[in-house]
Parts: sequence; structure tokens; C-alpha cells
Amino acid sequence: MVAAAPSQIVGRKSTEGEDHVETLADLAVFLQARGIAVTILQQVAGVLTPDGQFQWGAATYNVEVECSTISKATAQFASNVKKARLAGFRVLIVLPDQAAVSRTLALLDASFPGMRLWPDGVGILWKEGGAEFRPARVPGTTVWPFLEPWMPLAPPRAGGRAFPCRDATEGNRPAIE
Repeated sequence: MVAAAPSQIVGRKSTEGEDHVETLADLAVFLQARGIAVTILQQVAGVLTPDGQFQWGAATYNVEVECSTISKATAQFASNVKKARLAGFRVLIVLPDQAAVSRTLALLDASFPGMRLWPDGVGILWKEGGAEFRPARVPGTTVWPFLEPWMPLAPPRAGGRAFPCRDATEGNRPAIE
């Protein structure tokens, strides 16, 4: 495992498309500004490995950047989410633009009937503009707090959090300890 640095992510261009690498690098910068360090995982042919992982509160999150997989390899997409959830990890699906959100939601619904975005451990972000990201909002659910605009930007602290807080598993804003 390697801590995210744009130069390390760019080295993945030989195995991933340029949109994929750019989206992953921008996400790492976006989360770093919120005090969350993303670990970029080594990709191994034939092994379903997330693009990255990070900790927030007591939870581990797998990062899955999905560019072409949403339309070309839907079984792989569902398998990545299922594998992470069975391991007890949350999944942050990151899309290169908002246009892929409805297709992603439909794939999640078909693969995991009844699953609720955010409280059931799976969330979706899309890249908007330069290095900004927006969470997909679904009525009746709350986005993970560290992705909200009100989340303070701060340098990282030990444990990958910008400030001490409890994990917001039920969608409530974290309480400062």
C-alpha cells in the first residue's frame, strides 16, 4: 500500500485510462483537503482490488473509481461492491461526471435490491469541474459528513480525520468529542 501522491497515481496510466487516473488523483487531493489520506492500492491482474482505501472514524472505505466499468463490466462493478461490503468496508463509488449517476444507481438497485445509498455503506460522488466532487443525493438518506461542504478543511491528523469525531453511521453529523 502506498499513500496517495499524484505522481504515484499517474504511474497507473499503463493499466488504467486517463480519465480514471485523473479522477483518482483529484479525489485524493479533495479528501486530503478534508484531512483524509487515501492509500492507493497496487492493482494485480485478475484480483479485484479497490483503487484506494481510507479511514474515517471507525470505518474503512474502499474507493472505486468507475469510468468505463459502469457500461462495459457491470458484473465486475457489482462484484467489487459486494466483496467490500462482505469484508465490512464501506464503498465510495467515484464517477468522472454526473451523467453516470443514474446508470450507477440502477446497477446498484439491480444488484442489491433494497440497499439504501449512504446508510447501507455505499455512496456515490461525481467529479464536477476541476477537482470538485459532489455527492449523489437520494431522498430519505444523508450523505456521509466528510463529503459535505460544511466539513472543515484542515490538514490531516493521526487517524485520517481533520478533527476528533464519532463515525456518522446513521447519517447524522459527527459530534465533536
